[in-house]
Amino acid sequence: MRHMTDLDESDHGTPPKFHTTRWSMVVAAGNQHALGSEDALAQLCNQYWKPLYIFVRRSGYQPADAQDLTQGFFERLIEKRFLQAADVDRGRFRTFLLAALKNYMVNEWKKGTRLKRGGGLILSLNFDSVEDGLSIEPADGRTAEREFDREWAIGLLDRVLERVEASYSAKGNGLVFSVLRPYLTAGGDRLPYQQTADANAMTVGQVKVGVHRLRATYREILEQEIAVTVGSRELIPDEVRQLYAALQ
Repeated sequence: MRHMTDLDESDHGTPPKFHTTRWSMVVAAGNQHALGSEDALAQLCNQYWKPLYIFVRRSGYQPADAQDLTQGFFERLIEKRFLQAADVDRGRFRTFLLAALKNYMVNEWKKGTRLKRGGGLILSLNFDSVEDGLSIEPADGRTAEREFDREWAIGLLDRVLERVEASYSAKGNGLVFSVLRPYLTAGGDRLPYQQTADANAMTVGQVKVGVHRLRATYREILEQEIAVTVGSRELIPDEVRQLYAALQ
């Protein structure tokens, strides 16, 4: 394991390349004849099922019905080719996906359509993990749409943090990430710079530089993750504001 003082100018976490966009996955998933379309759809489902499920639950459905609705929605993405209507120029993938779910709920579920368990799309969705932390009603009266946005933001920030950690670990700087991670958020377990420096044989200047680099890496990866869910880079600042607002 490397020591904190081993960190030099070139060793901070460099974000790994991230070429596959969510919109390109949507296009691939929407083309049933394209190579890898099933894998693309499965990846989309596994990344985004949770905010969709929470939206359905907050819309008044009991767990069993909400589970059927969520699974059925992804099944319909295949059967009805909803993803073929996806248009990157329309903007946010988040907005498109929620609108598609609402359309499904109105036009399909009201007819009594149910997905037969074990058929069609094979997904591993851990509904119990969501239900364990899901109260009957949100304490502040958030709407189903706000709950969806909040869960979407949580999932996105979790992926960002995982990528930041991976980029540091790939450079042999996993210890650096572990020590400086608290400085990515306000409050919490953050110690004064001097205490962190003393505990890790560093100078205060080294800690400050390390924190600056970590935050820069985090911002870059955050923008990358958001960029691949919106139609243009011009939407990134507003999407950042909306997602952080959803966490308030």
